[in-house]
Amino acid sequence: RLPFGHVIAEMSAVTIAAQVATLPIVAISFKEISFIAPIANILTVPLLGIIIFLGVLICVTGIFLAPLGMLCGWVAWPVLWYIDKIVTACSILPRAFINVSNANTGLAWGYYVLLCLVVGTIIYKWPAERKQNHAATPALLSRRTRFIVYLSAALVVILATGATALAAKSDGKTTISFLNVGPANQQPQGEAVLIQTPDKIALIDGGMDATSLAQELDSRLPPWQRTIDVVISTTQKADHLAGLQDVITRFQVGEVIDAGMLHPSVRYALLRRTISERNLRYVEIRQGATIAVGSQVALQVFWPRSSLHKGGNEEVDNGLIVRLFTPGLRLLFLGASAMSKYALNGLLGDIAPDYLQAEIVQVVAEVGKAFPTELSDLLQDVKPSVIVITPAALSAKQRKDGTASVINPLPSALSRGATWQIEQTAQVGTIEFNCSNRGWSMNV
Repeated sequence: RLPFGHVIAEMSAVTIAAQVATLPIVAISFKEISFIAPIANILTVPLLGIIIFLGVLICVTGIFLAPLGMLCGWVAWPVLWYIDKIVTACSILPRAFINVSNANTGLAWGYYVLLCLVVGTIIYKWPAERKQNHAATPALLSRRTRFIVYLSAALVVILATGATALAAKSDGKTTISFLNVGPANQQPQGEAVLIQTPDKIALIDGGMDATSLAQELDSRLPPWQRTIDVVISTTQKADHLAGLQDVITRFQVGEVIDAGMLHPSVRYALLRRTISERNLRYVEIRQGATIAVGSQVALQVFWPRSSLHKGGNEEVDNGLIVRLFTPGLRLLFLGASAMSKYALNGLLGDIAPDYLQAEIVQVVAEVGKAFPTELSDLLQDVKPSVIVITPAALSAKQRKDGTASVINPLPSALSRGATWQIEQTAQVGTIEFNCSNRGWSMNV
């Protein structure tokens, strides 16, 4: 017999039973199935009672005496450190888990019906083990009653799972949210766009503050949603890139897409290093490519060209310009490249005017800087109904002076002969567009 063999066997049995019972929920919610969970649980579960006790102790003592709460926190830290290291080490082992993208509620229902039949059969048919030389203890419930109780419990689990799956089921609409992000106690700054389709989730840029981005994502994604299928970086400017570093660390990311960079910045090099360390799929794209976001949404890449432009403003000259195309809506993301004379001229020369048209256009605006006049010409070809302005990062002097990130007055390139509605995330907060086959609507 192994030392603590009974305890290990019991924990393993409970872990495997829990994993079997929750397999469809995990597969649908997290889009992955873990094989390493039993080992991780054996190494960490015995400490959970201690962690819960210390957590309660920290909360109670911290209310009345903060230093005492901090002292209790230091006591808990080694245990938390151990659990974190074990979980991290298990998660990076080869074949520790597999990704599943085709799990659906139909398979979940079928799985639980089959599981219910198997468990019911075992309970009904399995002979009761009786130890010899021991007096039989009269059962509180008859065999038939126990069977009914167990079967009822299994049905409750099935119904609860079905209700959860139905509650989380998409309504068939696509939602594009221009998130209001920025450092705490400062003006909104940076760009981040969340795209939620019936079957996929994409994030375009991450703003300049990981905390505000995390808050926005957590408020729009269900608690169990830890997967983002596509992460797109349109430019390597800090006010677009900073939040993505946190996203690719906290979420299970399907692929990361950008246009590359001739002269990588330190922040961009760190992002690429993290992508490599986490074995994420990385794709560098150019004009003419198409990014599929589920079955209903496509992002058509209009810029940059196959050869990146060398110059003093490469971050915006070579920024990604894409047009979202989905039934009922076309949305042109000009992003930071709306400030690039080179990119706008190239777009006007390379793309046919009819192909540029979109109901919504998004641009990034910098306080105190005018748009190139080419933007006005481009907008005449695009013929949008709505222009969404997301704010670029303020300079250190502007932040010190308390400058607002709202663009006021509007640049002439946006207001000249305008027939479109203009909304700014820095002014109204997060802007959300919902679209389906019947059209689109805007929520501010």
